[in-house]
Amino acid sequence: MNILITGGNGFVGKNLLRKLEPLQWNITILDRNIPDPENRSDSVTFWQGDLLYQTGLKSLAAKSEPFDAIVHLAAMLPGSGDDIQMLRINVDGTNNVIRYFAHPETQIIFLSSGLVYGAYCFQATEESTVAPEHPYAKSKVLAEQCVLDFGDRHGNKTTILRPSVLYGPGAPKGMFIQSMLNALLENQEFPMTAGEQFRDFLHIDDAVEVLSRILRQRIPGVFNVASGEVVSISEVADRVAEISGKRNLIRKGVLPYRENESFQYSLDAKKLRNVLQWKPQVLLENGLADIWNHMNQEVIS
Repeated sequence: MNILITGGNGFVGKNLLRKLEPLQWNITILDRNIPDPENRSDSVTFWQGDLLYQTGLKSLAAKSEPFDAIVHLAAMLPGSGDDIQMLRINVDGTNNVIRYFAHPETQIIFLSSGLVYGAYCFQATEESTVAPEHPYAKSKVLAEQCVLDFGDRHGNKTTILRPSVLYGPGAPKGMFIQSMLNALLENQEFPMTAGEQFRDFLHIDDAVEVLSRILRQRIPGVFNVASGEVVSISEVADRVAEISGKRNLIRKGVLPYRENESFQYSLDAKKLRNVLQWKPQVLLENGLADIWNHMNQEVIS
């Protein structure tokens, strides 16, 4: 297999690469930021590139054999720039990836978001109405359509994955769980809302297992990816307090809820479980403990 992973130096990409390397496939990582030479794997090709720089993409494409599969992870996340730029990167960038690196037989796997169902969704299924409310979610819907249109044109096996809230070691610092753990590690207070919001948190190891299986089995379709373990933010804070032993630093109810706060956000992943014969392996409590232990080991080392 000759595989291209866009955004391969990000949170999901690094974990997917760790999962796929033992398979000894030909893997190329395309990212705006690539690891320093001493931190790169000798078995992986790293390309530094911008999804909006078409001349550069065309030049990179000329260097490689046709890709059997593309895992498109690269995206601009909420809060990292203006909305127009987000739309360009997430939509035009997706079109550019398809244009320069896909051929009619290429399997394309696109990592979308459960937010396409709206900021409020309770056990949304793949048949639920797509109702994006924010620019990021809207850009994901448009990018999904780019991938699906490619599949329709070529009778190809394209896959859209809509994950719930991903977490795990190395997650972006702005995410709730990571922010809390970082604060407690530094013995800093962590102010939060009362925590009445409900979320489905999926460990990154379970997410990349899904990506790996879909690559190997070439399974097309639109799938939700979720743990099925729906918990309140308050309960997450309680579990972190118990694991860390720093309950006194967590300040519940100090912050007000945001305007238009989403109190329910969960996905139904039965379709994926049935097709892949898959179920999540990492319980939230164990996942939180693993991250905390990993962070403490990094401090010691």
